[in-house]
Amino acid sequence: MEVISLIRDARKIILLVSPFIKFHPRVVDALKTHATRNDLKLRILCGKNDDQISKSLSYETVRFLQGFPDVEIRHESRLHAKFYASENASILTSMNLYEYSMNHNIEAGVLFKPKLLLGNSTTDQHAYGYFEQVYTDADLIYKREPQVVTSFGGLRKKYSEPLVTHDELDKYYQKDDWPYQAAPAASNYSSSGGRNRTYSNHTRGGNGDEGYCIRTGAVITFNPRRPLSSDAYYTWLQFQNEDYPERYCHRTGRESHGRTSYRHPILD
Repeated sequence: MEVISLIRDARKIILLVSPFIKFHPRVVDALKTHATRNDLKLRILCGKNDDQISKSLSYETVRFLQGFPDVEIRHESRLHAKFYASENASILTSMNLYEYSMNHNIEAGVLFKPKLLLGNSTTDQHAYGYFEQVYTDADLIYKREPQVVTSFGGLRKKYSEPLVTHDELDKYYQKDDWPYQAAPAASNYSSSGGRNRTYSNHTRGGNGDEGYCIRTGAVITFNPRRPLSSDAYYTWLQFQNEDYPERYCHRTGRESHGRTSYRHPILD
């Protein structure tokens, strides 16, 4: 897959622009090859869900990203486009950087091999410049950067422990939602870690009892505010119709024959 190659081959910058982000294990593995590099900039832009960014950027993904030495996370509520780039290549595509999309959806995209430093006016340069501006104008919610302690004539740098210089994550991810603490080093992150969790297990309002996804019937944590499994929730997000007829009762798992919905997940 081209996006995997783009990430692996990057040497200076990785720019990932996607409204919804939950990394596929192959994306995790590709990013982990840069986990200890102080000289590579990792730039993340997610979108939608202005009031609850956790719906656009998964908890596990945030914790993974916190382990990189030079990383920024930004949010733009109007974002719908998907664009992935390094200094060597860029991809303009229909695919969200989301595990479900990579596994199940039919997607299309255009791969560019730009020469960003030559100054020639090309389609790929215009695309990169546009998304770079979109990224710069977006709201910064997290920034961690390496600290240079010595430089040998500009040829070689020595770094100290990276420093978090901007952090608004607690505005969007409540401390009782997830273990909000310094993330483990990205190189120690398991590419399969958290893959089968549902977002319901990490959200407020649940009482820890067993419930059921109203679309698939899968067992999840009982929480009427979050009655869908993570994969079902992602498909629901594309239309966000709270009254769309669903198939199961969130409390009992009984077939509802369209009498349940996101707004009314429990049979009377």
